[in-house]
Amino acid sequence: MLSPSTRLALVLCSCTVLVAGTKLPKRGLSFDIHDSFAVSDLLKANQTDGAASWVYNWGPVPPEYLTDSGLEFVPMQWNAVGIENLATTVKSIGAKNVLAFNEPDMVGQSNINPTDAATLWMKYFEPLKATGVRLGAPAVSSGDAGMAWLGEFMTACAKCTIDFIPFHWYGMGAENFYSYLYEFNQKFPEHPLWITEFADTTPTDTAMVAFMNATLTSLSGHPLDEIDFVERYAWFAYNRTDNDGHNYHLLDAAGNLNAAGKMYALSAATDSVSSPQSSGPENTSSHPTSSGGGNVATQNTASLATSSASNSPSTSPPKNTGLRSSGSLVDALYLVGGTIIIAVVSASGATLV
Repeated sequence: MLSPSTRLALVLCSCTVLVAGTKLPKRGLSFDIHDSFAVSDLLKANQTDGAASWVYNWGPVPPEYLTDSGLEFVPMQWNAVGIENLATTVKSIGAKNVLAFNEPDMVGQSNINPTDAATLWMKYFEPLKATGVRLGAPAVSSGDAGMAWLGEFMTACAKCTIDFIPFHWYGMGAENFYSYLYEFNQKFPEHPLWITEFADTTPTDTAMVAFMNATLTSLSGHPLDEIDFVERYAWFAYNRTDNDGHNYHLLDAAGNLNAAGKMYALSAATDSVSSPQSSGPENTSSHPTSSGGGNVATQNTASLATSSASNSPSTSPPKNTGLRSSGSLVDALYLVGGTIIIAVVSASGATLV
């Protein structure tokens, strides 16, 4: 036990401790750009202060600018087209993780029934496990059929080795997002989750900032980086706005990071951006009309301040959520009555209790 002179009180804090200028291992980019500005756009996120650690483009092979990015590329077998080449492709690029079929529950996406998907999995995905590759289940949508489809697949693929489960979410408001996230975890508690597409579809820039404040920044009492069962996540999408009526694009028309883009792509932006909180209408769980997946059918030291739990978004998770800090100053994190209690490590490395 530390002596009284070296002990400090626990710090009550409703913030997350994220170190500026470091990569966040969970945060990724969904990026499928083949235009002349693709390299320059990617560089805006992949800088010294870039937060993303990995990237995918809904396809099995990365373009050269992604290969040279220094970000881990995660290949996806979007549908059954060319699946016989999967093993060769995965080996050639040295992939550590593989994503399976994109929204197989949707007619307009890969559209594969659970039984056929399980058969394809056992033939083409399962052999990859022997080579040390981690295998992700098919990524279902947040539509009405998504969870049901995945449940049928898991039953049909009972002998499959599934290391993690990706899924997508589109809707309005952080409360609806967290509700769906925890429901998904409760239905499939044995597997870590990858949120490979998610966005608030409320058509205002204010809503985008409010959503990110509530899920990724210091205004959130439980950002995604601190939820144990969330292994990775990727916002939809890291691309330029195309005036399609959606505000979830992270770049403006000129290729500059917008407010939401800076919050997501730059680890220095771990402080929240001022914006009125908007609860938004009920979750519509409908897929955006402009889907990245649909376009590839063929293929600090931180200063810990005391704050009231009332300042946190009203999206509190169940009690035993396994919240953890990603900051080096934090030794233990507890959820007590809606307030996060953090045990801090001193500069000399001694744990304070």
